[in-house]
Amino acid sequence: MLTAQFLRRATVSLGRRGWGGHVRGRREGRVAVLRNGNEFGCDCHCGSFGQQHHQVRMSHYGHDISRIVDRCMTVYLNTTSSLFTTEKLKSLAISSIKKDLLPGEDHDASVILVSKSLASWLEDSSFMAQLVQLVWSVTPDKTPAKSFSVLTAAVDEVPPPPQARENWKASTVGLSILRGSASRMLPGLWEAGAGSQQKLDQPAFLDFRVPGLQSASQPLHVTLPLAHTIFSNGKPYTFTASRWQTTAGAFRNEVSLVGSVEKTTQTIVLPSHHSSLQMRTALVPLTKPHKIIAGLGNILRQVEVGARLEPASKELESVIPALLNRRLKHSDPAQGGQASGAVGVWALIIPKEVANISSYPLPSALDVECYDPEKVGNLAQQTSDVMEGLLSQGCQLRKILSGGGGWGLKQGLLSLDPQTKFTAEEHEDLESFMRSFRGEEDTGGIVTPGTYVQFFTELHPAETRDRPVLRTLTEALRYVIGTSGTSTRAMGDNVIAQTYPNLFGAVSSEGIYLSSEGSALRTKLDAPRSFVVSREDHL
Repeated sequence: MLTAQFLRRATVSLGRRGWGGHVRGRREGRVAVLRNGNEFGCDCHCGSFGQQHHQVRMSHYGHDISRIVDRCMTVYLNTTSSLFTTEKLKSLAISSIKKDLLPGEDHDASVILVSKSLASWLEDSSFMAQLVQLVWSVTPDKTPAKSFSVLTAAVDEVPPPPQARENWKASTVGLSILRGSASRMLPGLWEAGAGSQQKLDQPAFLDFRVPGLQSASQPLHVTLPLAHTIFSNGKPYTFTASRWQTTAGAFRNEVSLVGSVEKTTQTIVLPSHHSSLQMRTALVPLTKPHKIIAGLGNILRQVEVGARLEPASKELESVIPALLNRRLKHSDPAQGGQASGAVGVWALIIPKEVANISSYPLPSALDVECYDPEKVGNLAQQTSDVMEGLLSQGCQLRKILSGGGGWGLKQGLLSLDPQTKFTAEEHEDLESFMRSFRGEEDTGGIVTPGTYVQFFTELHPAETRDRPVLRTLTEALRYVIGTSGTSTRAMGDNVIAQTYPNLFGAVSSEGIYLSSEGSALRTKLDAPRSFVVSREDHL
């Protein structure tokens, strides 16, 4: 049990150095609640959360950002701390939201995403009523709208803090909140048939609609599978649409639940006005691009390396062991650097019309013999800078599922992931695989002879140390959808929470799926630490 004296010492502190910095004036027993990166604070008595007043928030460039922070925010929580119970963490989350989410009188809907370990919070009626009251901006003497729609879902993780570095003490556990107009942000939320019974074999997903890549006129669809929560609350997925209204209480206006339906899918339209889209990957090229000579469906058999024809896996069978050996020599177990175990490998399939090798935009392949972790990190950054353009032109990233070794006709075969879209039923996955194996037109000719392939692998922690997970401006509204794999470590007991106004999104451990109407873009993005970032620049 925390003493009253200890609780009175809990302080809201803003550390400019983010997760990796020390809170100024820290004393033994102090609980830190970090906020965005600005260095001012106020006392926060844990026994009476929610009593603090709003402050004008200034960016480190001196801009007043209060006018743009009312749309979204993300709260990170240290659920491993032994100092706070679950109920205290809920109270702290409510307090953080009240401090940083300013009133939005024209908003009648909200999306609330939580990391899967917090899925049960969405079924706590008392917590949800408090949360909706804050998000809806209901005050004792004012009710902004007649009713309020809320979409709640459990995802694998919330996006990493923009200032987070690899191996920093950080968290991807928390809540991410978006607020706006129901008709614009959540089309079809209450249409007939919108609610459906959840099934174990029927995955649920969110379809984010964001601005197109490369200034494309058509929006980009980013499909994100929801987290499995069967071990958290007994449900395969936690995905609900609810409607709320206000009731007059004895001393104040209160919110009450009118009704709710379970969902299996929902489109979320993110703002596109004054927005720009970026794609970030964390991949390193292992080989040069090679012409595909032979293959069938999703099976890659033979490629052209220089003037020689070789089994598809031959070059990888020599490069990967050498790379693992170099990484082992440079790894530091104390910093979380482990080089043992399998590594993921991806094939970038390049259409004939894009594969003009003389002006090929990708950086040169990794020189394993001259391995240097910092240079590998730079190479991955260069690769990330051009990957967006390649995918928008119809290139596809396909993870290698199996292959290598063998003899005779089976020598050097590589099996590529045939999936490029998220299917709602298991039998659709099987049909997609069979079409791919038969080489039918649905697959788009994964390994069509004459196209090109280049192989990539994921970054190692030693190659990403002290690099930002996300390179974005702090002042911009950021919408982040991506894949897990950030090598962060649990926060210490003295850091309980961090809030980031202007940040909303979700992370999947399975991967995300990208597609755009009227273009060749259709790919699965499942490499670790891959993100689609939409920025709304208002300053």
